[in-house]
Amino acid sequence: MTSDLTSRIRKLAERYKTPLPRMTEQVAELEAEVPAHLQRMGFVWK
Repeated sequence: MTSDLTSRIRKLAERYKTPLPRMTEQVAELEAEVPAHLQRMGFVWK
């Protein structure tokens, strides 16, 4: 039982170790790459 709790706490710590501002930055960085990838794949939008 104690090992289950310890395991769960470790999983939660891993899941929430990245602060929200950093996650927001990562999303913005990835969003900036999407148009170029889509264009290379042949997608066209106006």
